[in-house]
Amino acid sequence: MCATSAMPAPYGQIHAAVQKFLDGFSKGKTPVSKALIFGERVPIDVNCAPPWPIVDGKAGKAFCDNRPDGGSNGCFDWDSGTLYFDFDVKSMSQSNVKTYLHEVTHGNEYLSDYPRPQPGAAGKPEAERNTAYLDRMWALVGTIAKAEARLQHPEDEPSLATYVVQLCTLLNALEDFERAEQGLPSVDQPDALTTRRPIHDDLIKWFGFHVDYYRLMQFYAEGKAGELFQTIAGHWDNLRGVGRSLNKFLARYEAHFNAEVERFLEAQGPGMSAQEREEHRAEKAAELARKLPALAAQELSIAIGKAARYLFPGATLPDPF
Repeated sequence: MCATSAMPAPYGQIHAAVQKFLDGFSKGKTPVSKALIFGERVPIDVNCAPPWPIVDGKAGKAFCDNRPDGGSNGCFDWDSGTLYFDFDVKSMSQSNVKTYLHEVTHGNEYLSDYPRPQPGAAGKPEAERNTAYLDRMWALVGTIAKAEARLQHPEDEPSLATYVVQLCTLLNALEDFERAEQGLPSVDQPDALTTRRPIHDDLIKWFGFHVDYYRLMQFYAEGKAGELFQTIAGHWDNLRGVGRSLNKFLARYEAHFNAEVERFLEAQGPGMSAQEREEHRAEKAAELARKLPALAAQELSIAIGKAARYLFPGATLPDPF
């Protein structure tokens, strides 16, 4: 192993930026941070400092801008085995680190004798199988971690209505994480790039990235994250897609409810003052906030039966089946 301190500049700065970025995921306190491994020091030290030249800054930008596929803020050139970036790799932002890891992944594919990418859109599914997964994973894991943190402490939520939002957010992100694993685009972006499944064995070998969706769901299923998350894993076949359906259902109800309020106010005519109208709206908004959690709980109970009680503590559910 090459020690970081023995490496020529700029790899010391690169390693520091990469490690800081990965620490933001690995040092969290939520289940996803404990279930997944966001890099291991030895492979990162070796494979983030590979035997290829780096061209960054203005010269790197010029090369990226002149690519046949269009401009980007980073690319790996398979003809010369060179990394190009339009930023200074010695002072990378978190966004820059994502780009750096993306392109270094291509560099490691090159060194591992992956087939040369075919030009144009036809070659992208195969060429981006690992990198598209990583790009999506960084965003999804952040979303999952934030939702997990809120759901672990429902007593801290200002209302059950906000709990509904976090539960739907988690279910939606898990569904997209699963789809990323399968090489499918997000449900909300059906026209996005469709790729192949990532090759996790290589991502582990190059960087120590144990970041697959199945690892997280197994962590949930084994009860290591608590009953709520164990219920999600145990009933995932029924819950897949429920988050988005629940969002749509509640949005329709909210629109209908608000329309009824406006019709009532219109019927009052000029006899109701502006202050009275605002007070009525505020009262009805509070009523809506009280109703939505129970409606959400009932919809969940239809999907997964009594197990919905573990996902929705404190909300009114129908009688047991």
